[in-house]
Amino acid sequence: MENNFDKAPENESTIQGTPYDYMSLMHYGQDFFSNGNGHTIITKDPRFQDVIGQHYDLSPIDAFELNNLYKCNSSISFLDHCSFCNNTCQMATCSSSANGWKMVSNASGGPLSDHSDLGPSFFMHFSMKAGQEGDSGRLVSKEMTPRRDCHVQCLQFFYYHSGNETDRLNIWIREYQSDTDTIGTLRLMDQITGPSTNHWKLRHVPLNADKPFLVEFEARKGAGYSRGGFSVDDINLSESECPHNVWQIRNFMELWNKSAPGTYIFSPAYYSPDGYRYQVFLRLNQNSFSIYVRLVSGVYDDQLQWPCPWRQVTFLLLDQNPDIQQRMSNEASLTTDPTLTYDGTHFWGKPSDVGYLTVVNGNELVNVTTGMGYFIFMEKARLTDREFVKGGDLILLFSMQDVSGLKESNSLPCPRVAVKDFNISSSLGAQKGSCIAR
Repeated sequence: MENNFDKAPENESTIQGTPYDYMSLMHYGQDFFSNGNGHTIITKDPRFQDVIGQHYDLSPIDAFELNNLYKCNSSISFLDHCSFCNNTCQMATCSSSANGWKMVSNASGGPLSDHSDLGPSFFMHFSMKAGQEGDSGRLVSKEMTPRRDCHVQCLQFFYYHSGNETDRLNIWIREYQSDTDTIGTLRLMDQITGPSTNHWKLRHVPLNADKPFLVEFEARKGAGYSRGGFSVDDINLSESECPHNVWQIRNFMELWNKSAPGTYIFSPAYYSPDGYRYQVFLRLNQNSFSIYVRLVSGVYDDQLQWPCPWRQVTFLLLDQNPDIQQRMSNEASLTTDPTLTYDGTHFWGKPSDVGYLTVVNGNELVNVTTGMGYFIFMEKARLTDREFVKGGDLILLFSMQDVSGLKESNSLPCPRVAVKDFNISSSLGAQKGSCIAR
């Protein structure tokens, strides 16, 4: 085994002029090739002794080395990022009233800190405390051009809603149809309204721009008294499909530490894009937690194919680093095999045929199948390797994707973005163009 620690000369191996990277995906762990009599690697910096050997993702330095080696000078999927640490990242603002989006470090009514660092940094806030119903303000991204064949983008951001339940945060895209188009075409892609959240929440908005476009966050004051407003932070935009569902677990470490080993916690029940219903659950062990998925009876079951064929379920424990390019999330997946059987029945069969009765979402009686997943998905000691828990919250992202097409082809069709129907029109100011003339 000693040959695994041979030193390689520079003419055989290079680190592309980068500093030593304890977080590299290629780094051995502290006990790799051990005979059981102690660590095989002792880090010069003791802070990284328990960190080396991570298998989450490429580290930022790994990505830099690969890009440098293969002469890649730009990302094929990354479009934009802003955490408002020192500036607004070329984002423009405009308002129909005296109130408008402002870069602040805290806001009356909440939040008291940003999400990026949960400290004295900055975020964007639109106050609803004063003004009239209908007052609005826009926070507008720079113009971007789609580059990939699949015209699908994912907008991800954290928001804090401390206003009235009638206040709204509208997410628009403005597409320019030609080089001479100075107004653009507005489409409403998402809307946040309802009861206040009083904590930072993650939001994904699927987009489908196929021409040069920009994103507009429009805060609009509703009726009645508002003690706060809307805030946004850690905005990321990429040319990729959004995860299908988000499970944000509040005060996760407090929950884990108070729970007996073997305690189960359950997500809400979700629907996949093609109608299969499923639920994810965690088993809190002494030093790690397990993750499993099970099928749940749903309203579309009589229209679906059973046993559930070739759906890839992806679990992703989000590294909440503000910059998507710096994240190293923990990810695993499994695929439903329609031929798999257990105790004489199809494992991924129709829940009403092969499952058992239980309650989901607090009070809904449904049929569920047996779960499948990973007994050790994340070790407790490694939760501090990255920003897996932030502000007490742990965030899991899930997708359930139809990969049956790979049985006949080497690629999958482009994902489709579901069009949402909102009964709302753009403001008069927005109809005249963006905040900055094109």
